[in-house]
Formats: sequence, structure tokens, C-alpha cells
Amino acid sequence: MLSSGAIFFAKHRRRSDRDQDICDSLGIRLISYSPLGLGMLTGKYTPSKLPRGPRALLFRQILPGLEPLLSSLREIAQRRRKNYTTSCYKLVHMQGYHSYTGS
Repeated sequence: MLSSGAIFFAKHRRRSDRDQDICDSLGIRLISYSPLGLGMLTGKYTPSKLPRGPRALLFRQILPGLEPLLSSLREIAQRRRKNYTTSCYKLVHMQGYHSYTGS
């Protein structure tokens, strides 16, 4: 019997809510993989400071549209006097997702 499932989850993907609903209805605990969007939501990268390799192509297309979300996340972290990345993970956990990070 399946008791948990890991999916790629990032706050900027709307499909994740549907995945959560399906897993909840089946009694499956959802574990989010890469909840910070492969690094896009970490605040480390900008359209002018991209990662190396294939992710640079993806990030170049997506990062400009994420700026309103990134700005809001920075504001929340600053207002609460918390680390930006910690605040992002807190948001993921508050929505009922469990996460793990890769190296």
C-alpha cells in the first residue's frame, strides 16, 4: 500500500493543489521535492545572475514572471525578521506539504 508520494512541488506551479487534493482523498502523504523551484524561489538567482548549465535557459524564461512573488516573499521575511529561505520553507509547510532538500 502506498503511504507517501514525492512530487516536484514549487509554489509557482498551480498543478500542486490538484496533486494535494488527489493524495489527500487517497490517504497518501505528499512530500514535496524541490519546493523552492529548483532554486528559482531562493532569491539567489536573478535574470542577470543565472545558474550554469541547462537551468539557465529555464530560469531566463521564468524568473521575470516570478518577480512579484519573490518581492512579496522578501517583504514577508524582512517584516518577520526571518531568513528569506526559511520563510519560503515555512510557507510550504503551512500549506500542509512536507519537504526534503537534495544536494
